[in-house]
Amino acid sequence: MNKEEALPSVFGFVAGRHCTVFGSAPGRLPPTGYARNTIVCVNGSGLGLERHADITVMGAQICRAATRTCRHTLRNLGGRYSERMLWVHPGEMKDFEDRYRDFGFDWRESEVLRSERRRVLVRQLTGYELPGLTGPSAPSNGALAALLTATSGASRIDLCGFSLTSGHFYIADDTVRNHVDHDEYIFDWLSRHAPVHATDAAMRDRFGFQAP
Repeated sequence: MNKEEALPSVFGFVAGRHCTVFGSAPGRLPPTGYARNTIVCVNGSGLGLERHADITVMGAQICRAATRTCRHTLRNLGGRYSERMLWVHPGEMKDFEDRYRDFGFDWRESEVLRSERRRVLVRQLTGYELPGLTGPSAPSNGALAALLTATSGASRIDLCGFSLTSGHFYIADDTVRNHVDHDEYIFDWLSRHAPVHATDAAMRDRFGFQAP
């Protein structure tokens, strides 16, 4: 990879580490001892954990609160902290970090991953060409977090709170998942190229991941 298309620097420290990547699927049950691992969270999935995340992958546009899912995610960020942030940035927002801090969320260092760079990274890492840059044309932040954790050299990855069905553990009613086709490709790639375990039985059955 050239410098422009290198892996995000905030993931550089995960090489050789046992990482637990937390999504927000219903029925999430954290594996025993996860707090001793490197914790990677996605959007609002840090809710209810024993300690703060080492890295959080967050959609920059969530702070606009344009959807019900975004509003619930913002509600759960107040008073929370992440050592490092990777902002997945689809547009031209310039004040999104200020907006997140207004909601009481904080971090030590951050990096922005533009949609164009995400598309290049996914192609370079997996050979898969995303059909577009945002929404249903892109992978979920969860699948992206798992991919970046693996390709940054984690010794083992435990996925918790991941599924291909609808819903979020912190939202009472059903919420749609818009990225299933691309996520399936990424998880299938991970099953063949990375030491991935999964707490969800359906994910293990579908992709052949090991149990934690």
